[in-house]
Amino acid sequence: MRLQSYLDALFTARRASLAAEAQFRNQGRVNEGDLVETLKAAIGSAVQTEPQAERAMRLQTLARLCTQTPRRELVDALINALDVADSVTRSAIGDALVHIGFDRPADVGRAVDDALDRGRTGAGMADLAWVVGEIGEPSALKQLRRFLESTDSEVVASAVDALVALGDPAAIEALESLLADERRISTEVHPAAEVTLAVLAADAIHELNDADVP
Repeated sequence: MRLQSYLDALFTARRASLAAEAQFRNQGRVNEGDLVETLKAAIGSAVQTEPQAERAMRLQTLARLCTQTPRRELVDALINALDVADSVTRSAIGDALVHIGFDRPADVGRAVDDALDRGRTGAGMADLAWVVGEIGEPSALKQLRRFLESTDSEVVASAVDALVALGDPAAIEALESLLADERRISTEVHPAAEVTLAVLAADAIHELNDADVP
């Protein structure tokens, strides 16, 4: 019975959460400007929240809410939050950015360009490369070429993966610039081992060449 009582408590909490979220959205429709500012401020507060579990819960909730209010200010705030988020939360934020990007690709594109202009590095930028590839706008190839120029090898590796996912053989020329790059990274295929960016680029070129064969 104790397990059932916990389950019942979860159902009750979920109903309350859904009701509060609906009320939040309904109130936000009355004044969208206030809604955007509230979400933006909440994201700024969440990135400074401790402990990490509380920060993760808040950012994941806010990322979901932002998909329902796709605005450039919130895209910038979510990108900034990537720097302090754990891997699960970064995934949630990345998914939210992709969702927003399908609806407002120009806003996400400009925000990514701004992040690149500032020379940002780290796991958050690696996630952004994935976001660009998933949205798949015509400008994706140009942006991902910029990611390849990063000083952060993990960011470069993520951009290589995104270019393969795009499947555009036009990326081969950019990838060839990495064929002498001996920086080493771990991969999902061989997490305990490391490969060079040169090897990763060569594999990507091979895949894109195969994709170009009718």
